[in-house]
Amino acid sequence: NNSSNYLLTDQRFSGLFSDPDFEIVEDSEQYKQLAPMMKKLEVKKKKNEKRIEEKERNIQNEEMTEMDNDNEFST
Repeated sequence: NNSSNYLLTDQRFSGLFSDPDFEIVEDSEQYKQLAPMMKKLEVKKKKNEKRIEEKERNIQNEEMTEMDNDNEFST
């Protein structure tokens, strides 16, 4: 998020935001063809993020279980 804000204010990229050649025209045929694919990519990205979060939770749970087991054996 910080990097995207930086790009918006960086003068080296200002031409991209003011040049009409780089404007996104939602009524254009090209945009209409790409928009569904972008939605699919976003859904896939969210699923992947959820899967990663789930794996991280599982790893944390396993580590906690191992620590609990270690504590049981040491007492």
